[in-house]
Amino acid sequence: MFITGMMIYKKLNPSKNAMSVFAALYPISLIAFLFII
Repeated sequence: MFITGMMIYKKLNPSKNAMSVFAALYPISLIAFLFII
């Protein structure tokens, strides 16, 4: 889920920095992971 979210984000914003993408998606994927469990 995290990797697919990162791919979608990269396709939508190719000029954005990868670290900012990681910083934005990491807490979201953590919360989603907890909800899945």
